[in-house]
Amino acid sequence: MPSLLAMLITAGLAAAATWTALLLLPWTSGPLTRRTRAFRGEREESPVVRLGGVCVVAGALAGTVAGLNASHWSGSLGGASQYHWIGWIGGCAALFACGLYDDLYGLGARVKLACQGSGAVVVFLAGFRVESIALPGLGRFDLGLAALPLTVLWIVAVTNAINLIDGLDGLASGLCLMASATIAAVALAQGVFPVALVGLALSGALLGFLPFNLHPARFHLGDCGSQVIGFTLGVLALRGFQKSSTAVTLLAPVLILGVPLCDTALVILRRLWRGRNGSGAVPGSILRARGWRAVFERDREHVHYNLLDLGLSERRAVGVLYVTAAALCASALVLVFRSSSVPALVTAIAVLVEIVVLKVWAGFRRGAVPPRSAASGEPIEGAATGPVPR
Repeated sequence: MPSLLAMLITAGLAAAATWTALLLLPWTSGPLTRRTRAFRGEREESPVVRLGGVCVVAGALAGTVAGLNASHWSGSLGGASQYHWIGWIGGCAALFACGLYDDLYGLGARVKLACQGSGAVVVFLAGFRVESIALPGLGRFDLGLAALPLTVLWIVAVTNAINLIDGLDGLASGLCLMASATIAAVALAQGVFPVALVGLALSGALLGFLPFNLHPARFHLGDCGSQVIGFTLGVLALRGFQKSSTAVTLLAPVLILGVPLCDTALVILRRLWRGRNGSGAVPGSILRARGWRAVFERDREHVHYNLLDLGLSERRAVGVLYVTAAALCASALVLVFRSSSVPALVTAIAVLVEIVVLKVWAGFRRGAVPPRSAASGEPIEGAATGPVPR
């Protein structure tokens, strides 16, 4: 088991490295930061740099290497064990390169989805996979050939959920900080120490990044950051809960990542149902090709935009989702350490109902009240759709 000193070194160095890199970034990468300056709504005097994810990834990497050396777990990155962390590193590198190119030059959603799927296949071949499912009262079922598509679906779903929830200052980074810290705590309790160290390093890096990302943000994660973080959380959840009981294995990862996963699932279902395309909403079945194309279209249907449409400021909207995510993470910890699934199920159902009610309420209100800017939280007079989602 890693010592307390090793864990402190892991999280502390990751936070310090990220914080330092963010201070130095504007001075060391002038052409890149100028290319990636983004202007939020009407606040053109406060440019936000989308390369914050570069610093988070670098800080997490530094914390991981230091923690592995301090705890003498460096051998677990390769070797003959089933879980070859080299595959995770390769997948992260591919997604980082894909996201960085998107931040600098732009990249189509389908290309990004292909990169995510390829990274998921790499980690599956490396040993991170869902091989069986145990259902209460029914026993354990080996998935066989279904293991590959289910593993890829999980990792791609988490990666996209984190990428899509990154719509308000401090939202994605705060939710991911809670998720990674919870996964690290569970992994420590269950003796999955490499997962704990990587989770601690990611938590430290996000903690160092969060002060720069809170409203009004100086830096955003960008695609290079959100995709790598989502990919890592998906992989850590697969490995970190494989020693758990049935209910924990199935429910805890979903609880920990409940806010982004629930929001993304509801948004995709709504887009499919409405059959959206580039010219707006059109009637159509979810089986039609244009309905599937609508999945890749941007809109304001995410829960954080719903909260803005209901009249909350950006900071209050983020605060509401922080509290919701904290309740889900606490339920996951109760599930793991108390082996009681009732509080977890009650919390999960309550959060699902909350998000559905928010979306329905915002839909009724949107037509009568001007939406609020994602930059300032102030009403946008005469606007029909609000600020363009990032």
